[in-house]
Amino acid sequence: MKRILIIDEDNYDAKNIENLLSDAGYKTYVAENGLDGFEIAKRYLPDLILCSIQMKGLNGTKIIFDLINFEQTSTIPIICLTQNTNVKELRKLMNTGADDFIDKPFANDDLLLSVKMRLKKNDVLKNKFQQFSADRFEEEEKEPEYNDHILVKIGNRLNFIKFSEIICLTALKEYSKINLENGKKIVVRKSLKKWNSVLPEDTFLQIHRATIINMDFIEEAKKISERSYQVKMKCMNDTFILSKRFANKLRKKFSVS
Repeated sequence: MKRILIIDEDNYDAKNIENLLSDAGYKTYVAENGLDGFEIAKRYLPDLILCSIQMKGLNGTKIIFDLINFEQTSTIPIICLTQNTNVKELRKLMNTGADDFIDKPFANDDLLLSVKMRLKKNDVLKNKFQQFSADRFEEEEKEPEYNDHILVKIGNRLNFIKFSEIICLTALKEYSKINLENGKKIVVRKSLKKWNSVLPEDTFLQIHRATIINMDFIEEAKKISERSYQVKMKCMNDTFILSKRFANKLRKKFSVS
């Protein structure tokens, strides 16, 4: 699955682009400012970057310059998201290192086509390079696996949280609360539906609409009625009730009758 980083301080635009690309089968990362975008790019090395130019602080032109001049991100193709940009400014962007640009507002099909063609062209370049240095390229081409943690924003800082440290997550409308092994509780703007798409299926279980638990932290699980079960979590005083509908996975792991 191709990975695309979206850097845009306009939350509405960023969300629409994220949904569009996710529906098209791409894995997405979103940063709401240039500093976060640069950090995510260095960490995850996406296959493509969509970067808004009109941003406060570290604007798009400066981000592109930094990405192009950082060795690990220097070959990642960049599509600029522009708005009311004149020819002189566009030429400056291309000279800085941008690969393409698309004006806001844009049609969804135009953006998808631009993304598809840029990724395809990059794959062709990679394949040509592979012909000359197959052994070295094979080693470099291996995608880094980051299956043991997730990146969340706490205040103005990005933090990496290991899945193994999460006891459970509870829904707070469009937000969710992360309960960690060390006793900390973190509220983030991420729904349980989004969490389910990134959490390891063999470890995490949604026990009802408002709660996901890490089964590795279950201290005790017992049947309390014909249609419900109770689980007690390590490092927490809380117990959770789950219905028979969600219990199959739990029974397999803990042999609950």
